[in-house]
Amino acid sequence: MPENGVPNRDDEEEGVVPATAAGTGAAGAAAVGGASQAGGGGGAGTAVVDNKLIPEWDVDEDDQVLAAGLAVLAAMLLLFGWSAWRGGDDESPLAEVVPVTAEADDDDEPVIEEEAVVDEAPTTTEAPVETTIPAALDLTPDVAAAVGAFGISGFADDETAILEGFVGNAGESESAEQAAAEVPGIISVDNRLVVLQPDVQAALVAAGVGDAEPSVEGTVATAIGVVGNEGERASALEAAGAVTGVTEVIDRLRILQPDVITALGEAGVADADASVTGTVATVTGVVASEADRAAALAAAAAVPGVTEVIDQLTVRPAVAEELNNLVSLDPIQFATSSATILDVSFGTLDAAAEVLLASPDVELEVQGYTDVRGAEDANLALSQARAESVRQYLVDKGVGEDALIAVGYGETTQFGEGDTPEALAANRRVQFVQE
Repeated sequence: MPENGVPNRDDEEEGVVPATAAGTGAAGAAAVGGASQAGGGGGAGTAVVDNKLIPEWDVDEDDQVLAAGLAVLAAMLLLFGWSAWRGGDDESPLAEVVPVTAEADDDDEPVIEEEAVVDEAPTTTEAPVETTIPAALDLTPDVAAAVGAFGISGFADDETAILEGFVGNAGESESAEQAAAEVPGIISVDNRLVVLQPDVQAALVAAGVGDAEPSVEGTVATAIGVVGNEGERASALEAAGAVTGVTEVIDRLRILQPDVITALGEAGVADADASVTGTVATVTGVVASEADRAAALAAAAAVPGVTEVIDQLTVRPAVAEELNNLVSLDPIQFATSSATILDVSFGTLDAAAEVLLASPDVELEVQGYTDVRGAEDANLALSQARAESVRQYLVDKGVGEDALIAVGYGETTQFGEGDTPEALAANRRVQFVQE
């Protein structure tokens, strides 16, 4: 370098830059320092070192440092805003202080460490949630209303409906349970209902009712079945009414005794009667023959509800035999040598009329006889007259005229031997013969 301090052209060519060209401040100092270090390496020449952050950027080194710091600050602010927008995540890296260090300039100014101010995300404190447990609903009114039509009691224990009381049959019990189950809030039903129909049926059977099939609705029982007589009917109704829960009993029991007596009469049984206990009938009366007896027993057994028939029927002997038994015990007496009937014989003839009236289809011959005393012709005429007197008496009592024929046989038949009073009396008679 010339003594005057002005560089010559050769110096420029060797790349020596005056200090004024290198700039002042931190950049110049850096350049000088760098040159001195380079010169210590043997004095081959002085090299100029560029300390810009971005050498290609045509901006002073100080301005580049300032711009870099502003860029970092802007980035931090941008990240902080993003974190705040997301809700203040405590784990955001911006929560920490990021130091920014500025390099010393050429004038050896102190290094300033700047801290990025990061606003902490606001802390949100949620108020404690108060949990209120609602009181359990009382479903008793709803359950009671749902089953009220069945005449029973219903109440609720939490979510369980409880049913108590009496119902007539299983169908009513099921319907009441279904009605309770449909109440909103009910999840189960405790069915404690008492069904009355089985208890009423058991009571009727124990009272001797046959074919007992009672119908029970609510607490009203209808007694259905058969009993032997009025006494059994009263006992059965009382038994049904005594069942716990039954408030009324409707009588539809059928009494067998009148039906059995009617059946016997239609079968031709005279003086028909029957004693019926439960479903067992004991029949009495008079029939004309064994065939009539069998028919009468069959008629009694055919009565609905009768399970057994006890035969106490009497078979009447033939009408003629029955009439002859009457007059044999108490012979018909006439005035001496006359066809006039004495009053003492009216009772016998009245009984004979009843026998004939019970057998209207029977045709009989009324026969008259005399003893051997007197003329034969006279005795024949007398026997005819006496037979006609008996026939007329019976007709007057209501026996059909066509049912009797009067015939006199005189002394042609002798029923007693000899001429003793007893033998003569035995030959003076009227008797009946069935045609």
